[in-house]
Amino acid sequence: MHLPNGSKIFIEASNEREYDFKWLDTTDVGIPNTYVLVLNQAVGVSAFGVGDIVVITECDNKLIEGNVYSIRSVNGDVSRVRVWPEYRANDLPVGNYVSSPGKVRRILSWAELPCVQSIDKDGNEQNWYTYQFLDSGREERQKTTKSALFMSYTMAHDPGNPAYDIMKAHERDKSLMAMYMHIPRAEENRYWSGGVSFDDVPDTAVNEMETVTLRMAIRGSYNFLPSS
Repeated sequence: MHLPNGSKIFIEASNEREYDFKWLDTTDVGIPNTYVLVLNQAVGVSAFGVGDIVVITECDNKLIEGNVYSIRSVNGDVSRVRVWPEYRANDLPVGNYVSSPGKVRRILSWAELPCVQSIDKDGNEQNWYTYQFLDSGREERQKTTKSALFMSYTMAHDPGNPAYDIMKAHERDKSLMAMYMHIPRAEENRYWSGGVSFDDVPDTAVNEMETVTLRMAIRGSYNFLPSS
């Protein structure tokens, strides 16, 4: 158990152009249960380095679209980039190769989201289908899908905050924005991405701090990586 006190939140500040990948490979020579992006062009491999953070901005396989990963290894000879955490490979259909072309981009820099007061979560709840057979004396339930996850970040208003322009740009372009939260007491970084809406009109009340709110519709999954 740990407390989130002392945690910091960062947003994607700058990135490189997107690179196309041809397919996803869940096996590699001598490395079982890995998760590899096979790039369309070998020259694109040189853009990636071990430890880089990348986000999958588009993919035919919607299970991984929006996921944020860390680069674990790069094989330039065969245009392969191995990403982490590897347990996400279990989300993919069974088979060595999955024909799921898409786009991936490397994040170059982050900007801190300072003075965050609260984080509110809405959604991500399990939906159920309820039914009853004529010959049964009780109702039964089956799981269906989970509701969409929506996050809100309330922070102190600061017109000089450089993160304002970054959030407005992502909102204007309707582009996917990556974020991560560093939790020092857990020695953990949490990565995620989504579409954003930034309300820069402060909420004002007497004798209270003015606040603004960033809202995000989460795309993909949360990935948890050690910070050390």
